[in-house]
Amino acid sequence: MRRKHVMMVLCVMLLAGAAQADRVTLTTGEVLKGKITAQGEAGVTLEHPVLGVITVPRDGLKDAATDAQIAEAERVEAERVAAENARLLGGWDSQFDVGLNATDGNSEAATLYLAFVSKKETPTERWELDSAYRYAQKNGESTANRFTVGLVKDWKITDSLWFYFADLRYDWDQFQDWDARLAGHAGVGYDLVKTDSLDVELRGGFGGLREFGSSDDSIKPEALAGVEAEWRISENQSLEAKSTYYPDLDETGEFRTLSHVDWKLKLNRFEKTSIKVGLKHEHQSEVDPGSEKNDWWYYAALSIGF
Repeated sequence: MRRKHVMMVLCVMLLAGAAQADRVTLTTGEVLKGKITAQGEAGVTLEHPVLGVITVPRDGLKDAATDAQIAEAERVEAERVAAENARLLGGWDSQFDVGLNATDGNSEAATLYLAFVSKKETPTERWELDSAYRYAQKNGESTANRFTVGLVKDWKITDSLWFYFADLRYDWDQFQDWDARLAGHAGVGYDLVKTDSLDVELRGGFGGLREFGSSDDSIKPEALAGVEAEWRISENQSLEAKSTYYPDLDETGEFRTLSHVDWKLKLNRFEKTSIKVGLKHEHQSEVDPGSEKNDWWYYAALSIGF
């Protein structure tokens, strides 16, 4: 038993030494670990814990690095990765919304609203990611069950109020005449107003829409015309509104619209926490028989920023 313990200790010491050892990489791909005692034009001399003292000729050597050089290279690489992650992930302004309402009496009803929004702006670009989930139930039966997620990226033009943009959105809805929907667009925008208290943007472009699970699952080309505004009423209050019109380019007179308005009130007692009251509306001029053309979301939620 004692001999086993001694062997285990020796193995651990050998592995620990190898982990901290110098490293010689051969042109054939093998890696030898030990202690480099000499380097020259002829090659590298290495004290290997098993093979003993060996000399690797220069033509058979791919790379040689001491433990200190390896540690420094790993430190530099870690700093590079951290800086790259900070560039990609840093600077995001995010918020999570949760709203829940339930009634009990002559009729039982419950609604759940969850949302996540994250924005980032640099001197050259803007990003916005948003997602939301709504579920409603009345007298034991589901009346709404929908999820949406979208991404918008703006490319700013130096010393100009104009910018380019591209967007992508995915919708899933249990109660629509389609099961899922994917839409994407690209175009140009203009910062109509940009002050300390008010921002107004105009957007116009072209793209396409495809519905999955509907009577028509072909790709439909459509245009885009929209306006977005944010009014910072006071230090604690803000109002945000957005409306976008999507005319169908294949069928004249057919269109859809997406609109929403949100009012937020910051709670002074809790940092980065607000009360949000909002309304979302969607209209689609052409739907399958028995489906509604208008879809409304009303919500009141607690918004937590981070």
